[in-house]
Amino acid sequence: MEMEMEMEMEMEKYLEQRSISTLNLKTRENNCLIAADVQTIGDLLRINRRELVNLRNLGVKGIALINNALKDQGIETTPFSKW
Repeated sequence: MEMEMEMEMEMEKYLEQRSISTLNLKTRENNCLIAADVQTIGDLLRINRRELVNLRNLGVKGIALINNALKDQGIETTPFSKW
């Protein structure tokens, strides 16, 4: 149990520092996140949904692409359709 919690904390720390560029997003989505000062996956995961929806030039498709990129990295998020 303790080992499991330690591994989870290490993963969180790793994600906190990992650049969003590792998600291999399209230029538009990447630029939208950078303009919103989202530099790391940790930053992205901390954004509240309303802020994400309101980012300039980031629509439903862009949010879906971001969710899929996170999922490809093993990070589960709530699908946009369920917000």
